[in-house]
Parts: sequence; structure tokens; C-alpha cells
Amino acid sequence: MKITKRLLPVLLAFVLVFSLSMTALASDTDLTNFTKETNELWTTVVTAGASTTIDVGPANLSYVYTGFSTSTAAANVSWSINFGSALINSYSSAPFQMPGGDWVNRLTVNTNSGVQGTASFHAVNTNAGAQPTATVDMTVAIEPSSVTEDPVLTEVYVVDVSGSPTDVIVDDESVDVYASVADPISSLLNITLGKSSAYQNVPSAMNTLNALLYSSYISTATNPSPGDYATEIDGLSGYWTYAVYDGNGDLEPMSQVISASVFELPASGYTVVWKYGSWSFEDELADEIDSWD
Repeated sequence: MKITKRLLPVLLAFVLVFSLSMTALASDTDLTNFTKETNELWTTVVTAGASTTIDVGPANLSYVYTGFSTSTAAANVSWSINFGSALINSYSSAPFQMPGGDWVNRLTVNTNSGVQGTASFHAVNTNAGAQPTATVDMTVAIEPSSVTEDPVLTEVYVVDVSGSPTDVIVDDESVDVYASVADPISSLLNITLGKSSAYQNVPSAMNTLNALLYSSYISTATNPSPGDYATEIDGLSGYWTYAVYDGNGDLEPMSQVISASVFELPASGYTVVWKYGSWSFEDELADEIDSWD
């Protein structure tokens, strides 16, 4: 179709008005869900003493980021620390306009020097009409500076609870879990090596997948760049969650908030459960296993 020069400005004006109204409509009415800005990372790994920023905003019913329409709305976000406050020197937030015109609430985090570990931040949309579900948890992880060369012996389960009966893919296997940079297995099997949102210097819960691949307990496992969450195991994709239990069989609450890529396994004796088809875990390992019957 030929568009004359006379009609083109009218069409462009219409498109501009329509697009701006759609952005405002989405931003002003998306009060049920909250999420990270499209290009933001769920997990930001930094060195001790470094600063970083985190951008969040409203999401539609499909949890797709839409953004705020005004700086005033973007200012109405409250932040708190779930855990890891000892790692943080200071933090503050302010509205920030993105290149596309939408507004985010930008959290600036300054970490302490000489520390390591993971801090979790909780953001709440406090605009009028926002629902209790309009919250999101974001992670800042401080990479340990020294490399743990030796593996930690870890018990691992992989289960699919999406159908009945439960499919126990890996049933309480003991595996040696290495730090990404110290892992002696082939780099082709190392799904965490070089990923910017995954610990490299210490064994993590995510590294259990490397060990399972090497021992052929599972055939495939993937996590996309930058490697925050596992997205596929043995052909099942998009719905994997994990939990870590300590040596007494008690659930580690932090594993329910942060990615497996930055949950450090500091010693042998922990159990990691990978689950497909459910987001919930029992507080005790024995009860979790019984729930699969």
C-alpha cells in the first residue's frame, strides 16, 4: 500500500498517541503483579565493596513487565532486606526513566568491603490500589574472592510431581559438587561456568546439576545466560524449583528466595531437591519425601 507524504504525519501521530495511551493504561492499571524491568537480572553478582542498581516495576497478569507511567508512581515503592543486611553498607531508591519512556523504581545498593554472601531485597508497590501480590524479591550476591578447590558431598533428588504418581528421576544420589572454576568435568557438562549470575568460586546448589550430568543420573540440564535459574532437566522445561535441606533435614529458608546459582553449599551433608510441577516445599525433608507418595 502506498502512503502519501500528506497522510504519513497523520498516521505517525496516531501511532504515537495510541502507543503512549497503551503504555499509560498498562502502567496505571497493573497493580496486581510486580517484577523486574525487562533487561534487569534477577541475581546480580558483585565483588565486595562494589555498588550496583536494580530496576523494578509493575507487571501485567502474565507477569510481563509494563513499567510505571510517571515518576510519581515510580516513587511509590518501598524496599526492605529479607536477609543479608550485614553485607550491605547502604541502599536507597528513586524513580528512573528508561529510554523507552517508561519509569522504574531504581534501587542503588552499596556493599560492604571484606564480606561475602547473599542479600535479598523485597520491593512492594505502594501505589493506591496495589494488591498484596504486587511485590518482588531481588538478589545481590557477593562472590567469595578465594576458590574452594575441594568438592562437597551432597545428596540430590530430582522429582516430577506434575502427574500422578510422582516420577522420581534421581533418588537420593550422593555426588561430589565442585565450584564452577574448580570442576574437573568437561566444560560441555558445566552449565554454570562463566555465567555472570552464578557463583564461580564456591560450590552452589546449581552445581549439583553439573555433578548429575557427569554421573549420568540425568541426560540434559540447561540454564540460560546469565545462568540464574535452571530452565530444563531431562526435557522438562520452564517449571523447575529447588530447595536445600541442612544436615538435620530442616529446610533452608534462603533457598526459597534466592536462585540456586548463588546458594552456597559450604560443607558436605546438605540435600538439594529439584522439583518440577510445584513451587512449594515441606519444612522437613522427611515430610517432603513423604509428599511424593
